[in-house]
Amino acid sequence: ARIRLAGISNDFSRTSIAPIALKGEPTILTKDSPLMNSLIACYAVECHRDNVYPLFSKEVYEGARKIAKSEEGKNPEERKAIILSKNGDFNLTPEMPESKFLLGQNTEEYFERFTKGKINFYGINSDLKDKTLINYLWFGGPQGGSGR
Repeated sequence: ARIRLAGISNDFSRTSIAPIALKGEPTILTKDSPLMNSLIACYAVECHRDNVYPLFSKEVYEGARKIAKSEEGKNPEERKAIILSKNGDFNLTPEMPESKFLLGQNTEEYFERFTKGKINFYGINSDLKDKTLINYLWFGGPQGGSGR
């Protein structure tokens, strides 16, 4: 968001935020992505080459949930992890905690300059009850709209 607001680029961009999913549980977003570790990033790249998501033990999800729960009293922009209010695909609006978590102090300006009041959020789903699925969060180009 800061890159777009500064006028540097409007291209697609990956973020350091990771969605973490476990079958039957709400997705968690974390700012401390396990994929930002060089060793784990290599594993994630290999998984993506094989057209699969990186999978980890169920305890990774439980750890992320513990962090998110411990921060529930904080403002969304101050948290390191947040449990999504919905699973699957949905629209983010400026007043949602998820938007404030993702865009921080730039939330209102970002929505005013680059959206028509919403951002399409495409969730990830795990079909494994005993494995944690982790991916990276990315922004599509605002000039082309959102899509899969």
